[in-house]
Amino acid sequence: MILENIDITTLDYIHTHKTGALLETSVLSGALLTGASDAVLQRLSVYAHHIGLAFQIVDNVLDITVTQE
Repeated sequence: MILENIDITTLDYIHTHKTGALLETSVLSGALLTGASDAVLQRLSVYAHHIGLAFQIVDNVLDITVTQE
């Protein structure tokens, strides 16, 4: 997915609802099964969001800079 001429709000929405949502579900599922507190769940949610955003940034850079060879 090559992102051209997209404002930061739209880009953040895409990243949050793509990989970020998948990672957040995975992270929070494990925490919920162990009975984590609301405070821990909130911190893990922020963690998952940041990891998802970092992954998407790297993925987008690679989409632009790496060739098929």
